Amino acid sequence: MFMGIKRMSKASPLNHKYKKIYTENQIEVAEKLRTGSYDLVCGYGWSFLIPFLKFCNMLNLFSIFSEVEAKGYQRQMFNSEILLSLYIFKVLLGIRYLNEVSVKLFTDIGLMKLLGFSAKDLKQGTNKRGKGKSKPLHKDSLGDGMSNFLPEEMEELFNIVIKKLIKFGLLKGKITAIVDGTNLETTKLYECCGKKTIRHKKRDKKGKSVEIEEHIYGFKVIYLYDYQSRIPLSVKIVQIQEHENQFLLELITQAKQNGAEIDKVLIDKGFIDGENLWRIKNEYGIDFVIPAKSNMHITELARNSGEMGIWQEREENKKKKQPHLKLYGISGLRICDEYISPENTIHKNSKTFLPDGLNAIVITEWKNIKFNHGNEPVLLTTLPVDKPLEIDELYDLRSLIENTGNRELKQAWNLKNSPQKTENALKAHVFMTMI
Repeated sequence: MFMGIKRMSKASPLNHKYKKIYTENQIEVAEKLRTGSYDLVCGYGWSFLIPFLKFCNMLNLFSIFSEVEAKGYQRQMFNSEILLSLYIFKVLLGIRYLNEVSVKLFTDIGLMKLLGFSAKDLKQGTNKRGKGKSKPLHKDSLGDGMSNFLPEEMEELFNIVIKKLIKFGLLKGKITAIVDGTNLETTKLYECCGKKTIRHKKRDKKGKSVEIEEHIYGFKVIYLYDYQSRIPLSVKIVQIQEHENQFLLELITQAKQNGAEIDKVLIDKGFIDGENLWRIKNEYGIDFVIPAKSNMHITELARNSGEMGIWQEREENKKKKQPHLKLYGISGLRICDEYISPENTIHKNSKTFLPDGLNAIVITEWKNIKFNHGNEPVLLTTLPVDKPLEIDELYDLRSLIENTGNRELKQAWNLKNSPQKTENALKAHVFMTMI
């Protein structure tokens, strides 16, 4: 149980300078209960509230919220600390729609008191919006509040929180990071949403194959993720048509600025870009593993280098859920023309030019499938490939971001449910969900 021990100015969330600090003091609580000298006693319906608040106080989280300026406001009725704290608890309680906060969040009297609302606020409300029937505030006040935080403010807030988590010691030692992007599709009515055209084949009524053009609207969330702690280390939110690879270096740079010591990064094929990969290894000192594209010269060379490769085979292990696998590693392939330093790009057409070397893993058999020559999956890496099985098992970790990242964010954390159809609201929602 928490007791308020310090108040600065009046206890009203309408006062922007209001702050309230809580501490745990069971002896004082017991004495007040025994003597009856208290205003209100509340229980909480969710068991992790008190430990979570204690952890937030250790990180000084709510004070960080109060420092967000909310530059998009013309007239701010509620301070940033109140709005962001309410939204954090909306996310934590799994509340999908803004219409549900009045019943599922605002009715938790104990939590509302902890966040700074007075008994009068809870009884009479804080304003007349919704004819004064919404207490302590109207649901749309929370949605409007999130829409008035600028995206750069929310991104800075996210990075400050990650820095504090890392400094606190939640991430120790070298990190194997995973990077991926996921689409947040919207309607075309969303403010500043992007537009992407996709083409797919369908059968018409006569059974003839026709190509259909379709437009999708929305945004794309691209993030770098520590596979062990499942903590996102850096996040970018862009329009849906923008390509992921142009943000890869920004994500790694921001993660390092946040304090993450990245040792290896597992990358999706969509991020493949020779110059970016060269810089990851040679400027950032980070090893990578990434699938090669079938039309690349280095892919063809790797597939034809089996005689010089180091072979390994793994028998099926049903207990460990490991299928049969046969593969080989080949080192020092100097044929990826784009894998060079930016300064050497001008020499690329020279007869004596040689790009930097890359290593490759070629998978020839998987489960009951024996790949035809020319169709074998190929992984490119800067790691040693004398034990190619280890590289393949390492890259298998990349699937974690699909299941414990993208799918969990959308299905369990309601990442797709922005409080309003505006760019600011959607980006504020994403960053607060990531936090």
